[in-house]
Formats: sequence, C-alpha cells, structure tokens
Amino acid sequence: MSLTARTITPMQIVEDMDAAAEAFAALGFQPTSADTGCPCTGWRAENGSSVVVMARALIAQEFGDEVAARIANRALSYVFVECVPDALEDLGDSAKIVAQTVTSYGTMEAVVETAGGPMIIAERLAD
Repeated sequence: MSLTARTITPMQIVEDMDAAAEAFAALGFQPTSADTGCPCTGWRAENGSSVVVMARALIAQEFGDEVAARIANRALSYVFVECVPDALEDLGDSAKIVAQTVTSYGTMEAVVETAGGPMIIAERLAD
C-alpha cells in the first residue's frame, strides 16, 4: 500500500458556471481562483470551507462527452496523489476506472466510481 493521498478537494461539475457562481456568492462564498484561464473557479467560505466548481465542458474536453455526462451535475472528490497508477492499484476492487487521461493542464487523471461515489484521482506531471 503506497498511501499516496496528498489533498482532497470537494468538486462540482456544472453545466452553467454563471449560475453556480451566483449560488455560491449568495451563500457567502468568495471566489479564490477565478482567473486561471480554465473554466473552473475555487470558492472559499469565511470558515475556510472550500469547493472547486468546474465546467462540464472542461471535463468533456479532457475525458470525452460520455464521461462528462456521467459525472456532470454531481459533487465528487478531487484527490491529489503522488502517483495515479499506484493509487489505482491501492484502490483495487473498491473502485472501477471510468476513464484515464493526461490533461492539457499538466496532470494525469483518472475518473473512478467507488461505493461513495465518483472521484477524480490526479497527479501533477513534471514540467
């Protein structure tokens, strides 16, 4: 067992980024990373709670329309690990790999289904 988890971030995949922004702002969240150049925004509450909201279009671009449709409009966990293949091996039969890709933004990612719902397992690739 490699125990490779580094961080876990709640993530929502949405069709409409503007509508999601309105909802989080109405609840008192502040945008933390709106100018990243990609269709995703981090939101943080006063107490430190946070969430990343990502456009379904970005998931479709990186993983394809079928995967995007499968995880759109759902909350999931974005888990950063040291090594995606090791993490997938550690998960074993407790996770079904839905898709895997090297993204345009420099990560290797795998969408997996677990008993607790979907996750994206990610590793930052060396420059």
